[in-house]
Amino acid sequence: MQQHRRAATAAAVAVLVATGLAACGGGGGSSAGGGSAGPVLSGQSYKGPTAGATVCVWRIDDAQADRRGAAVPAQAGSAPALQGNCVVTRNDGSYSLVLPAGTSGDLLLDATGGTYCSNEAVYDGSACPGGGTSIALGSARLRTVVQAGGASVSAPLTLLTTAAVTRAGAPLSWASFGTAYAAVATGVGVGSSPTADPASGALATLLARLTAYVGGDAATVAGTADSLAAGQLTASGGVLQSSQAFQCTAVQQADVTATTNGLVRCLDLPDGSSRYTFHYFSWDALFTGGTSTDAYAQQSNLGTCAAPGPWVGDYVDTPLTVTLGGVQTLSLQASADPARGQSGTANQLSFTYTASPALGIAATRTDAALYCRSTAATPASAGLFGAVPFTGFLSQAGSPPVGGYPSRIDPATSWSAMPN
Repeated sequence: MQQHRRAATAAAVAVLVATGLAACGGGGGSSAGGGSAGPVLSGQSYKGPTAGATVCVWRIDDAQADRRGAAVPAQAGSAPALQGNCVVTRNDGSYSLVLPAGTSGDLLLDATGGTYCSNEAVYDGSACPGGGTSIALGSARLRTVVQAGGASVSAPLTLLTTAAVTRAGAPLSWASFGTAYAAVATGVGVGSSPTADPASGALATLLARLTAYVGGDAATVAGTADSLAAGQLTASGGVLQSSQAFQCTAVQQADVTATTNGLVRCLDLPDGSSRYTFHYFSWDALFTGGTSTDAYAQQSNLGTCAAPGPWVGDYVDTPLTVTLGGVQTLSLQASADPARGQSGTANQLSFTYTASPALGIAATRTDAALYCRSTAATPASAGLFGAVPFTGFLSQAGSPPVGGYPSRIDPATSWSAMPN
């Protein structure tokens, strides 16, 4: 199946190049910019094959933060479809972009929008074959640099080419981009050619692993590319590794006692006060019976989290049931901080909240979450509720699901167990 797709992609690109060259040779086609046809750029937008991505070409301008200078308009003969100065990709991410006659020199390309599949399948316009999930690339941008001048130029856009643009810095050129790409590619164990086919060989395998790392959250594309550019995301023996991985571990039965109670977090508010959120339940009951029923509650405090003051306002609560599933291994992927990976294990928890208008819960609902305790030593100093048994972190609601649970741990807000 993979070989068939690669062969089909290669054939499609060959046809596109031939078609573009024919248009170029004809010399009579009018362009979006009003000029005649010139060199042909062809390749794929590949964050997984990305259908319907918009590929645009720019002169390089180091004075601009995004390095984009004057637009270089796509000409008639570009395929499969022109959109203003740009071209829109096929379902397999392939495109052929005809440049104005006489175009030469170093150019910057970017691809935005479109849809790719979580399983690297080719999006068919409505779904992903093989059970994959369709993911919108949105405003995330894939980039590359080419040197125009020949009749045809290979120009795939991937996470690695995007990282190389960032790593090259300024002045950005075909030469500096090539040096940067070689460094990024070496770090992840693939060949050093930025024009290599992203749908074949070790590069295809690596890009598939990066798709798993990004998961279903295209907002992490930029952070992942930045990590690759900085050498913080590498591959040894084909296995991705992150030097900034957030590590944590599942709570074990040995970590709890009959007095280990629930989870609490504190958030500082702009007015200098704070808000406490409580999940009351018995950890001991979870490990011995799998379920604990108590309450979910909130209350405000006049002081900050670091220096609590008097409680203020109403203490509002609603019944809560917590169920413990198993222990889940955290796959290396972007955590809630897109520039970082994650590793370790976490507890599978299900929280069933009873409807409470006062707490903004419109109807009874059940939320799945992962919880892991920090591997860093937690001081047993007395806090607002006494000695803290352990502190850890919950998964980020809405992050890509793995095994039915949101998979990305959010290290920005800590949740501590409480003594009774």
